[in-house]
Amino acid sequence: MGLFGKDAQEWYEEAENYMFGKNGFAKDYRKAAHAYEKAYAKNHPGPFVKLAYIYFTVINTPENLKKGFELSKEDAEKGNTNAYNNLGVCYQQGVGTEKNETLAMKYFKMAADKNFGDAARVYGYYKYKSVTKSVEDYFESRKYFEIAINNASSITKENLDKLKADYEKFFNNLSDKDVEGMTINNVVDKGYDFYVGNNGMPKDVKESFRWYRYAADKGHAGSQRWLGDCYRLGTIDGKVDYKIAMSYYMKAIAQGNALAMRKVSYIFHGEGKKDDAVKYLKMAMEKGDEEAKELLFKWYPMEREIYNILQKKKAFLSDDAKEEDIIRWILCIYEYRLTENDDDSYISWGIRLFNSLNTENPSSDLYVLYAYMCEKGFRNEQDTPDIKSADKYYSESVSMGGPEMPETQLLLGEYYFNRWNGVDYAFPGDDDDPSFEDVLKSRAAYWYKKAADKGNAQAMYLYGRCSLYGIGCDENIDTALPFLEKALNEGVVNAGLLLSTHYSSLMKSNNDSNFKKAVSYVTKAYDVAAYDFEKSDVCGSLSRLYFQSEDYRKAYNFAKEGSELGDGNSMLILAIMYNFGNYVGKDVNKARDYILMAKKTPFRLQAEQLSKSLNL
Repeated sequence: MGLFGKDAQEWYEEAENYMFGKNGFAKDYRKAAHAYEKAYAKNHPGPFVKLAYIYFTVINTPENLKKGFELSKEDAEKGNTNAYNNLGVCYQQGVGTEKNETLAMKYFKMAADKNFGDAARVYGYYKYKSVTKSVEDYFESRKYFEIAINNASSITKENLDKLKADYEKFFNNLSDKDVEGMTINNVVDKGYDFYVGNNGMPKDVKESFRWYRYAADKGHAGSQRWLGDCYRLGTIDGKVDYKIAMSYYMKAIAQGNALAMRKVSYIFHGEGKKDDAVKYLKMAMEKGDEEAKELLFKWYPMEREIYNILQKKKAFLSDDAKEEDIIRWILCIYEYRLTENDDDSYISWGIRLFNSLNTENPSSDLYVLYAYMCEKGFRNEQDTPDIKSADKYYSESVSMGGPEMPETQLLLGEYYFNRWNGVDYAFPGDDDDPSFEDVLKSRAAYWYKKAADKGNAQAMYLYGRCSLYGIGCDENIDTALPFLEKALNEGVVNAGLLLSTHYSSLMKSNNDSNFKKAVSYVTKAYDVAAYDFEKSDVCGSLSRLYFQSEDYRKAYNFAKEGSELGDGNSMLILAIMYNFGNYVGKDVNKARDYILMAKKTPFRLQAEQLSKSLNL
């Protein structure tokens, strides 16, 4: 205390203690008011909205109400939010001054703009009930309703509940009055105007949503699709809800909306539901949605092959189709196990062809087709291979001069290669004539080359392999190389892997030309790989090459990708890297985990050996 009693700050602190009942003081508004008045008289900077509050609610004599009004004006000039709200109340109700709605709303807005909930509530109602009922007033009222709801600490529960109910009433649903005289298309157009800010309407996604929802609930398919997008992407208030999105999409799909078909596939694809995603993408494609076709082929590359095959069906099976067209179609069915509801079964196609097409003078290609059916078990419903019958018909084909189609020439080459290389294809007595193996190998190479010379990419790879290793022909890298490179350029990933393996076996250092060739071929294979199983093999080869060259960063990246695709070789590379801390931090537990994963792949034996050598 100073020489002449308490100073301004001491009075103010005493007032605060009485106002809030703290520091050992009992709460007492009158004593608080006395102390505030003393501090105010000594020019304390305030704020004195709390004294004004006492004047308005406790000691509310006419004279004190005027004092409260004046105190609020002073604090308002200092930018006090509570003072803005107090002045709004004073002007609205005529407390300590004359009523003035214009000034009341001015101060309520000033308080609302500083997120004072109660002021925002009052100002929001004022703008909604504005005599102009303009678009601007409508949007301003919604803005302040939202401020009030989001800053509800100053609002009573009763007022807040009413505010929320009115918000639903005013801003969530269109009323009959809103759409009086409008068609559904008019409503949709209005929603679009708000969405893009067109025809004098402000750009407002929430308002657009309101109009589109009305149209959607009335059965407008385009609006149903649009609402599905809103819930899928969280366009409205960041709310993502796939369940609601799906319900709107399905309503639009029921009306044949192609865009909804494509959009619903996004959800199925993201959830890993391939069959459903493919189903709806194909439905959209049938409606002419080109983007759906692009997505289908991007997400599921095998579907491109199937699509291309099905596109050829009409030409293959038309009344004037040639025998070779029908044979190609049947081979496609066998390769991809395609069935259709109007077909008996894929097996029956080949049987019917052999039994009815050119039966008086069957071609050599037709004999190969039937032999292939026997070889693979497509001749009977049990899928039981009949190698003896296959050999009979393949031999018949050769005796007739051999097939002319590259596809059937490839089948014949594959058969002879499998007879030489496959235990399941061996006949009793084969071992009695060692020279017969050379006959089978030479026949395989001969027919591979026939098909390769006619442009069959798979045959190019297989004949290149024969030339590289001297199977049925001279061992010659110069002969093999052009065939393998052509096959690789045509998308045969195994050709790149074979070339890479060949050159990596010749490596003497990490910088010699053979290493660079090995990397370049397998990198090309990575670029052309269309399916996950191909990509996984390529990643395994790349990770191994880079690990050997001690480029551990690249080795890790490719091994990680390969591992995620299920490649056991990649998993073993990662196990080694984690065990020794190459590029990654040393982590024996992770090394052990990758070995366990590799044991569930064809690299099981290698995984067991690595586990023993690393004591994991």
